[in-house]
Amino acid sequence: LVSFGSTRRKGIRPEEDANLQAILKANTPCCSVFGKSWKFHVTTVLETTYEENLHMIQESCRFLKSHGREVLFDAEHFFDGWKDDPDYAWESLRAAVRGGADVVCLCDTNGGAFPQEVEQVVREVVRQLDVPVAVHFHEDCGMATANSIVAVQAGASQVQGTLLGFGERCGNANLSTIIPDLQLKLGIPCIPQEEILHLTQRVRELASIANLDMPGSMPYVGENAFAHKAGMHAAGVLKSPRSFEQVDPYLVGNTRRFPASEMSGRAVVLEKIKEYYNFTISDIE
Repeated sequence: LVSFGSTRRKGIRPEEDANLQAILKANTPCCSVFGKSWKFHVTTVLETTYEENLHMIQESCRFLKSHGREVLFDAEHFFDGWKDDPDYAWESLRAAVRGGADVVCLCDTNGGAFPQEVEQVVREVVRQLDVPVAVHFHEDCGMATANSIVAVQAGASQVQGTLLGFGERCGNANLSTIIPDLQLKLGIPCIPQEEILHLTQRVRELASIANLDMPGSMPYVGENAFAHKAGMHAAGVLKSPRSFEQVDPYLVGNTRRFPASEMSGRAVVLEKIKEYYNFTISDIE
């Protein structure tokens, strides 16, 4: 568990900030604070100076670190800030590191970044910083999963996301897709191997608790992720699953399905009959 909040308010000391005090009172071993890395937000939202914003970041991280906490700094709107003024975006990260931050997180808070720019920015930040780099993407352009994968390949060591893609507006990066992408497709360990076998069950339980209809088309864990409706596809899968499946559904705790429809061929019909009667093709030929 990580307690989460903002940097101190402008014009006061960290010791006087009720938000930072609440973060400490949560008694979590790790604390996360977000601060502004986009000059537009500094002047328009915080209504303070660029220098004061950097002091707010540094002093907040130092305050939490002085109480023995692991500190994660979320650089809010980092990718927008980088486009606007990369030097100032850099300074927000350096202020956090000077304050003792153990990890800095590059946040695409508006969800407008694309993989090409993410790869370039993350690689540069990882190259120049001595602390681990995390990333945080939103789904507003439908790029959150792709951006997360590209960022890891560029050197990011942590991805912030949510199961089912819970989050503001269009949602956050969906961990139920990112985890198997990294672990099964790229060989990058994320969770214990025995746990990924239960991924589908866990996600569907969460959807039930949250009273949400889970999209059947969700990669890996959706009801239709391994459903083969077209007759030719079904026949191919029954001969060799690799023909129309990118991974074995068992690896993520899902199952293969053959929905019957007007597109079904003989293979689907016979597979449906096998659910009730044990027979071979030669029995009916």
